Amino acid sequence: MTTLFSTTYLDSARTEAQMKANVLHNLRSVIKELPGGNEDIPALTISGGSVTPTAAIHTVDTEGAAASDTLSNIATTNMPEGRLLLIHIADGSRLVTVEHEGGGAGQISLADSADLLLGETTHWLMLLCDGTDWAEIARFGYEITAEAWGVRCLSGCTPTNDTDTDHDVNISAGYHILTDGSGNYKQFHLAADLCKQIDAAWAAGDDAGGLADGLSLAASTMYYLHLIGKDDGTVDAVFDTSATAANRDSDYGWYGCLHGNFVVFTDSSSNIRKFHVACKQVRYLSAIVDVNDSTITADTYETATITAPPNSIALLLVTGQASAASGNAGVYVTLKNPTSTEAKTVIQSVAPTVVRITGPAEFNINASRQLQYKGQLYVGNTVDYIGINTDGYLLTA
Repeated sequence: MTTLFSTTYLDSARTEAQMKANVLHNLRSVIKELPGGNEDIPALTISGGSVTPTAAIHTVDTEGAAASDTLSNIATTNMPEGRLLLIHIADGSRLVTVEHEGGGAGQISLADSADLLLGETTHWLMLLCDGTDWAEIARFGYEITAEAWGVRCLSGCTPTNDTDTDHDVNISAGYHILTDGSGNYKQFHLAADLCKQIDAAWAAGDDAGGLADGLSLAASTMYYLHLIGKDDGTVDAVFDTSATAANRDSDYGWYGCLHGNFVVFTDSSSNIRKFHVACKQVRYLSAIVDVNDSTITADTYETATITAPPNSIALLLVTGQASAASGNAGVYVTLKNPTSTEAKTVIQSVAPTVVRITGPAEFNINASRQLQYKGQLYVGNTVDYIGINTDGYLLTA
């Protein structure tokens, strides 16, 4: 790569010949080495797993025109620190795998810590020279993958209670990534608001039935709200008890739970519990009493099912009460995930004779929507009560 003149080189003593040879010529060379500075893209051929770039953009070819090769190192001999390098393969029939941190000077650190296949001429990799090594800045031309995205909302698609607040949910226009269940992911555009009715059998379109085929609306039940899509880009939605929308219309090959884990719960009258969504949080308009326990065995875990999606972070309001025959009473309420070692004391307080404290908590429940709770207390005290109200949960995507 061209070495530029120093900042002190340009002074009144420079001759016209020096300016031409050492300034203008060097500037022209540097511009040619930058992206877009040369109409021809120089080709590099891998040799022993390495290449030595001389410009900012290169095609990379396999050693001996082999069907495949591995690029483990890129020499920094000609590349100053901070220089960007953009590479792609020379021929779609000769594939190059870029190795992640293969070791040695000029090793390549990829963003997802995994090797990257340059399998098509439209696959590009941008790297930054970082000392004697390279770090990925971006990659282009790749389909959305499970590792990179997964099912998630890109914008909009916000659920709200519709006019019939007991049964209807409206989804605002937006963009969402769905899956076909086979590791493929695709972006869909919901072009206009869509309202689905949980108390009617599914039918395509806005202000239409939303309950999946074969299901009956039941009391005290959790329903996933899935966006579903066709190959032609058609988007709809369905309420299903299945996390994979197994009961959706067979014409819709793509599915994904709204915002990753949005669900609705019905109450004892089979009405949707009203909610509000903002800032990636679902909040119930009326908190749900999931624990109301006045028969506590001190320092012993008990299990409760929480009104939030499986494996979600539940938003809770926890209350504990303890009493003492004399002196101070103290109470500590601890929550635990039944299938992990995660446990934390969420509220604690001390007061004369009787202590009662209520405080908020965020806690990760398990796949069965469960957590465990226990009360700890001062010696000689009695734990009188533990209550857990569920205010809502966090959306994952």
